[in-house]
Amino acid sequence: FLASKNPVKDASGKTWRKELEKSLKKMQTDYLDFYYMWALVTSIAEANGCEVELVYDRIIGSVINSPEQTEAAIAATRELLGEENVRMIVQFMSSEDFSVYLGKVPGCIIRVGVKDEEHNISIHNQRFDFNDEVLPVAVSVVANMAMKRLAQLAA
Repeated sequence: FLASKNPVKDASGKTWRKELEKSLKKMQTDYLDFYYMWALVTSIAEANGCEVELVYDRIIGSVINSPEQTEAAIAATRELLGEENVRMIVQFMSSEDFSVYLGKVPGCIIRVGVKDEEHNISIHNQRFDFNDEVLPVAVSVVANMAMKRLAQLAA
């Protein structure tokens, strides 16, 4: 169980975010089970004439990709689609159901671009409309990764 606290009262989020990043770095981790933000939460509540109860339940952990599987996925995807069609996204802390699997077996999560002029609403929006046109490419990418991995295991 990893916990840290933030005594900073900063409703803008800039200062407490820096403090959180420092804590993560010092603890050599990318997640905490509990982050004590009582000072921040209570100051916002007080400013708005409210009372607050802070409850945190860690249900799903952070996505931590395995380096070997990540490199293999990148190589297989670049080989299939070409270097110009593979874009690396900036690393960020992400909580996703897939992290449960990654906690059991090495692997990596990939993201397939689904946005175009007709499909430009975020995936977590109720108006999100999945771009079915990307399915053949996405399936080809995953199948190619599986074929490459099976060939490696058979060698």
